[in-house]
Amino acid sequence: MPNVLTLYFGGTSQGYNDNLQIDYKTVDNALVEAFEGTIGAKMFIPGPAAPDPQIYQIGFGGATGYNGFPEVKGSNVKPGASARKGRGVVAGLGWHRSVWYALQGIRDYLDEKDGQRVTINIAGHSRGSITVIMMLNDIFHSVLADQANFSIAYPKKGSSTFETRSRAKNNMNFSEWYDYKLEKLWTKHMGYVHTAQEGIQNINEIVARLNDLSFNIWLFDPVGGPNGGGTSRKQSMPDHASIKRVRVLRMESGGAFLSDNLPELKSKGYTYLAGNQTKNLELYRNRERFVIPLPGSHGAGVGSNKGDTEKQKYIGMSYMVDLLYRSGTVFNNDFRQKLNDRRTMFSYYTELYDEFKNKGPGLANGGLTRHNLHADNFTYGKSLKHLKLNKKGRITATRKYDALNGHHKFMMDHERLYS
Repeated sequence: MPNVLTLYFGGTSQGYNDNLQIDYKTVDNALVEAFEGTIGAKMFIPGPAAPDPQIYQIGFGGATGYNGFPEVKGSNVKPGASARKGRGVVAGLGWHRSVWYALQGIRDYLDEKDGQRVTINIAGHSRGSITVIMMLNDIFHSVLADQANFSIAYPKKGSSTFETRSRAKNNMNFSEWYDYKLEKLWTKHMGYVHTAQEGIQNINEIVARLNDLSFNIWLFDPVGGPNGGGTSRKQSMPDHASIKRVRVLRMESGGAFLSDNLPELKSKGYTYLAGNQTKNLELYRNRERFVIPLPGSHGAGVGSNKGDTEKQKYIGMSYMVDLLYRSGTVFNNDFRQKLNDRRTMFSYYTELYDEFKNKGPGLANGGLTRHNLHADNFTYGKSLKHLKLNKKGRITATRKYDALNGHHKFMMDHERLYS
């Protein structure tokens, strides 16, 4: 079996149910199902306010599982706190602890595979996707290009920017400043200074082995929300030669905060797979950077929502599992084979096209205008025939929606890409 560790980061309220059981009547979630179907070393990190806030691992670090369940690594909730309070949902409480435990898990796995090449495959949804970005920034912060304007959430309130505060005041270099801020954050959220320092040591151990690491990342609908959601650590996707593949599935309407604090992908080499996409995917064999649009509301790509979004969930989960599988994650055959069936995919795409072909993304589709994704983060010129922008850069849905054609082309081309 290849040296692959797979991590799943759930979005807000996403995890196991209250009985720690996978009952698909109560747990309708693509990441939970993929975690259950994954063979080998793996971790599941629940989202803020999940019914079960425990962080699970199996297949490494001595965790072999018991009674059919993986072992508890930790919790994204501080002892004595409640994961289910309203503020936990709104503010995303728990993601700093999630990053700490995930980094510890990666280090544990690397210690077991000392001197060997290792692949880290990652999938996240919503705030779980933002948690992934936070973790990646922590790992790659020493090589970030835009260090001067980089910002991190301040432990009490607001954010702190390297250039404007810490360097001039404390004469710190960027890495020293970053470690100082992480120590403050983790001391607060983990409870102890020595635990915070252990987290920084975990990062240093991972960075020391970057030449032997490769990362492949799938993100459903990254959404930062309030509580420092706009800081660089949560919104600026890092870039490094060790990050081989990144695919971001973006639902095109609906949900709180979806028009605000979207991750910055501009000028980072990402290709938006629009309806008229003509790029040759062979160009991206070794270094993919894709944004894949899909019509529907936030969460449709990971849950069937009592059958209303079964098509979007099947497509989203198929793409996620396919990326992870092509990158080395091993799945139970029965689980993987039920996904990415070409006939089912084409049937679902055709039905979605018929449903959405005359609807524009955003308000016309019953949700918030996704102008940041379509206008601010990318420069298309006339490439998106289904979008028209007013003078303020907002989408006015006056043209037919044709982005699904891009999905058809992507589905056909990406299979050739790996053949």
